[in-house]
Amino acid sequence: MRYSILLLASLLLAGSASADTIQTSTSSDNPYAKTYVKHSDAAASTAAPAEPRIYRGSNKQADKQKLLEDGYGLLGDSEFDAGDVAPELLAEQAKAVRAELVLVYSRMTEMNLLGQQQVPASKKSEGSSGEQPQAGHSIPVKAPRYSYFSSYWIKLPRPVLGLHVMQEQGTKEGHAGLPVLAVVNNSPAAAAGMQKGDILLRLADVEMLTARVLAASEQHLAGKEVELVFLRAGSELRTKVKLNPLP
Repeated sequence: MRYSILLLASLLLAGSASADTIQTSTSSDNPYAKTYVKHSDAAASTAAPAEPRIYRGSNKQADKQKLLEDGYGLLGDSEFDAGDVAPELLAEQAKAVRAELVLVYSRMTEMNLLGQQQVPASKKSEGSSGEQPQAGHSIPVKAPRYSYFSSYWIKLPRPVLGLHVMQEQGTKEGHAGLPVLAVVNNSPAAAAGMQKGDILLRLADVEMLTARVLAASEQHLAGKEVELVFLRAGSELRTKVKLNPLP
């Protein structure tokens, strides 16, 4: 099963599923919808995109990191094993969750035996040699199965600080804080020099214990210049950062 790295309009024409597999579905028979796991409600606060952009991904972790740094939020993902699945079904699910961008990954996992196909006996070609298939001879007919994974993304509003952090409290060398998973490009956090792997300790005078505390602090401190305290390689660093106003 192939997906072209094109916009949706081109994708629907370029999928490898045959025309007779293209059909309208409901969530109960759409594997992308049936296996969807929601990660956030970010789409609820944004306008629905005109058409989702669907691309074939190359590396799940690297692709995810890049999208987080580019200011996208992960809405959810789907994962399943199946035979050929029409690209239209992925487009349906992308629209249903209001995704702006979708990455899809697929790889062949096995060939399933469908049955036996009868091969009629053929006459020996003039000048040829060797045995020809006999009447009633059969050969196995196989169909491929694939492992599918798709992730659904939406462009987030301009961030107040610009960090993606672990949801739970993290610890490192005796310090509590929030491990940084990604720093949004051109954000206040990026301007402050924060990097993936840093541990956010405090914003202003608020100790960062959970992602909820960080979100509440961003709401309260938006637009202000505050002190940012974080840990890197065991050393505590302090800097001033001018937070963006609320979008």
